[in-house]
Amino acid sequence: MTVWENGAWNFVFVGCPNAPAENCGFANSTLPVTKVDATPHIAEKPFITYKEGSLTEFQLVVPKVQVNKIGHSTGWTVDNTTATVFDFSEVFVANERDSADTINSKISSGLHIVFQPGNYYLNKALSVTTPNQVLLGLGMAILIPINGNDVIVTGGVEGIRIAGLTLQAGTTIQPAGSSNTLL
Repeated sequence: MTVWENGAWNFVFVGCPNAPAENCGFANSTLPVTKVDATPHIAEKPFITYKEGSLTEFQLVVPKVQVNKIGHSTGWTVDNTTATVFDFSEVFVANERDSADTINSKISSGLHIVFQPGNYYLNKALSVTTPNQVLLGLGMAILIPINGNDVIVTGGVEGIRIAGLTLQAGTTIQPAGSSNTLL
């Protein structure tokens, strides 16, 4: 599709080359449209792929942050110019039987975490304190606090990517401002 042809309600187009003209009201029976020519910063979701030449070895690909992006990505060349590539020796694949302590020990050792589909009942927060670390959920990976705890906290480090995870609210109410919670 090269042209957007209407719809309902309000629309925001960011980095879309063929977006309709901006119109912030209902003048002349057109719908309200907000348009931003380029996406100021975008960090696309990490993904897993086969290593080149192998059908049994995987790698974690973390696309680099792009600035003033216009249009969609047409495909990825898995190299260090467009992404950071990690061998799976740098990745821990968690399953729902893993405890928060087990996952935290892998995080603190600097491993990236890939969560298999499942319900992860966590008795404490996952603590991400390493810059540029990845937490990536596959399928329906759901993190569920069981003691009124946070689900994920960070140590104020940069470059963390968290994607593909569903975070469930706990059943215990915490006082406002009681933690440095990211999510």
